[in-house]
Amino acid sequence: MIVPDTDTKGALTLAESLRETIVSTPFATECGELSVSVSIGISHCPSNVTRLLKEVLAEADLALYTAKQTGRNKVVCFGIENA
Repeated sequence: MIVPDTDTKGALTLAESLRETIVSTPFATECGELSVSVSIGISHCPSNVTRLLKEVLAEADLALYTAKQTGRNKVVCFGIENA
């Protein structure tokens, strides 16, 4: 997801809100309700910085893998410890 005009704090707040909503929403299946969790990786690119989208996505991907490797069901921002 690309969120223009949003700083790192805003992106973290949005991602955490999405994570909480997903975790607290049971999904109906043919076999009953299914609970899911989600890990989210974030990378921030200020609007005054020119970077390739490929680089920003690679950082978000690294943050996602960090979230998965450090317990899952969390939000991690590239370059920020314990986000």
